[in-house]
Amino acid sequence: NSSGQDTFTYKRHELSRMIRNAGNSLRVVRIWEDRAPHARGFDSYLRETFPGLEVNVTLVEPSIEG
Repeated sequence: NSSGQDTFTYKRHELSRMIRNAGNSLRVVRIWEDRAPHARGFDSYLRETFPGLEVNVTLVEPSIEG
């Protein structure tokens, strides 16, 4: 993200771009997110913006390495 936008806004914009570019063949969007506020935000945004899509947002535990 070199756009200067916050991470959620940037990801939301990119998801919208990819969904629109996919055209009518796209039926399901699956997202795995490790931040609960982002997961809820993606779910509500996608359901409102693309009502014809099946939306599955899964909250996952963050990965810690090292």
